Amino acid sequence: QLKTHACCWLAALFLMQAVCPSLALDAGAMQSMVIIEGDQGRGSGFIVRMEGRVYVVTNAHVVQGNRKLSFKTLNNKELEMGPLEIADAADLVRAAVKGNAPALEMLQNTELKLQIGEEVVVAGNSEGEGVVREIPCKVVGIGPDRIEVDASFVMGNSGSPILRKATNEVI
Repeated sequence: QLKTHACCWLAALFLMQAVCPSLALDAGAMQSMVIIEGDQGRGSGFIVRMEGRVYVVTNAHVVQGNRKLSFKTLNNKELEMGPLEIADAADLVRAAVKGNAPALEMLQNTELKLQIGEEVVVAGNSEGEGVVREIPCKVVGIGPDRIEVDASFVMGNSGSPILRKATNEVI
């Protein structure tokens, strides 16, 4: 069933891009979305290249409490992962991907390149069901250790990336 959802979504994405060119996510960004499944439920994550390596990144609360986790792309490809690196204070987790995987790029020097009012997109994998929903929003604050956006809250979007609309880079 998940494979069917992913295939249908990708087909819909290509049709929507033809009809609605303002759609921010390209096929590469879509392939970087991850469904995280554990014995306590499902969640979202994304594949990103940083520090010369490829990682899956999500929020710590998405993976905590699970004894077993699996990481899959939207096309149901199982990802082999290294150990989880948890930063509880920031509610973040990353794990190195073993092997090849399509990865988003990080925006470097974010505080210098990003502007208040710039359009960004939360690429949400709502409820971890493999249906990616774009939530358009804007940057409303930039600080030394965080960026604030005016995205609406959607259940299941924890662990989803915030992308600079112009470049699809993770901020």
